[in-house]
Amino acid sequence: MSLICQELSLESFVQWLSLFKYLAKQWKEFGDPRYELTMAALHKNQKVLTGFL
Repeated sequence: MSLICQELSLESFVQWLSLFKYLAKQWKEFGDPRYELTMAALHKNQKVLTGFL
């Protein structure tokens, strides 16, 4: 059971990481200031952007 939970957690993390990267690419393309914030959060392994400044 523990291994299954770890795999789900890893899969979930990878999905969020992929989403952040996709959004960052879109924001960069349109010059949105959230790009820098997202990249900084990804660099520090943040899972959420709330409160990250």
